[in-house]
Amino acid sequence: MKKTMKRILSAALCALTLLAAVPAFAATGTAAAGTKVYVGASTAQEMGTINTAGQVTILGESGDFYQISASGGTGYVLKSMVTPDASGTTTTTAATPTATPAANAGYVTGVNNDAPLRAEASKSSTLLENAPLHSALVILSTSGDYTQVTTAAGNTGFILSKYVAYGTPSAPAAASNANDVMLETPQQMVSVAKTIYMRKTPNKSTKSSNVVKKLSGVKGHVFNVIGTNGSTWYKATYGEYTGYVLMVDLASPSAAGTLSAGSYATGDKAKDKWGEIVKIDGTNIGTAFGKLYDNSIYCNGLNKKNEYYYNGYDGRKNYFYMLSPQGAPIHVLMSHNMQSSKTGGHYLHHVQNAWLGVSKCEKCKESCANAKTSIFYINYDGKTQWQLIGFFEGNASMRNYAAVNFGLTGAAKKGWIDTFLSYCTSKYKGAVLGSAADTDDVMSFITCGDNGSKGGTYLCMLLKAVA
Repeated sequence: MKKTMKRILSAALCALTLLAAVPAFAATGTAAAGTKVYVGASTAQEMGTINTAGQVTILGESGDFYQISASGGTGYVLKSMVTPDASGTTTTTAATPTATPAANAGYVTGVNNDAPLRAEASKSSTLLENAPLHSALVILSTSGDYTQVTTAAGNTGFILSKYVAYGTPSAPAAASNANDVMLETPQQMVSVAKTIYMRKTPNKSTKSSNVVKKLSGVKGHVFNVIGTNGSTWYKATYGEYTGYVLMVDLASPSAAGTLSAGSYATGDKAKDKWGEIVKIDGTNIGTAFGKLYDNSIYCNGLNKKNEYYYNGYDGRKNYFYMLSPQGAPIHVLMSHNMQSSKTGGHYLHHVQNAWLGVSKCEKCKESCANAKTSIFYINYDGKTQWQLIGFFEGNASMRNYAAVNFGLTGAAKKGWIDTFLSYCTSKYKGAVLGSAADTDDVMSFITCGDNGSKGGTYLCMLLKAVA
């Protein structure tokens, strides 16, 4: 499971790295007529003008500037030209500003994901950045096969001319469906898959007639989720494209109090302790039984190798630790399946077996008869009792879905809960025992499957706070 946790960490850190430039949640405001839009947080490079007053999406702020989105493009405007909405939400009748591009406005095109920006007009020149597909450019001049540009990040350099287009990318018509539930505030999420199919309809077919765009090499890239469709699909935008994306392919990059890359555990258990497992009846898990190496719940801090500090273990030592940050809308509690020592998360399989009517543990051969419990006594986030509402034992992709979406709220969170419970069937050694709403405090409790991490399956339990 240690290697497995490294893979989760890699995806999580990739998402966290993006947070330096991309905020977690958007707000809205009204831009005044005549508002100038700039490439960066300065007036050095103008992109265009918002001719008609109306609503814009505020993505972030830097000094005297807001980063905003309007008419499918992003840029920076002076804060004095925008009045933030008190509610921070959008409405179906909101005005849409029309941005008039400056004569030298352009964007990245013709690549699968990024276009290299170099210091000089040469392939061997220093790489300054990789400019994302469809991101805004200010076109300065052309030199041979290269065009000199200033990117949205504020860097000036050279990109191959074949990857540069004038104007702004035109967004194709968004797919629509009667079951779409649009989010009041779009949520930015990160791809955990290398290849993403943006589909025209919420259907898994990858035939060309159902595909808006096949995106390759986009693991770690940010998508803007604008809605949900059932328990399987997000409606999302990526650059100029809008379509349906499988929920399992996207993960939340953050939540309040997110651990940033470089936030390390202190190694002092008293300081790193976030909670405690008191007892899970019918198991040996909890301070009430005193059998485990450690029943504390530790932080999601890193070690110097950028691995989760409390993911480390040996044959008898195990820690419970949070993958999610404190205050997250969805808590994610991790543990190893310590089969030999019968510590850690091993006895969660006894709970699983008891609910499925399996009398003995396949590994330790102990009886599971007394483990049919529905309340976990866990002191975390101000709560003390958590009700088991479902569980499944699935593959790594299903485990990732249960593990890395801790920042979802509202309809997106409810969609995640519904999808989690849809896995809780006999096909995946699971069962649905209850339900939860997006307003509930929920926790995903994860350990390795019956055959450990080498078996490629993971036991995932969904709990909701009841006291």
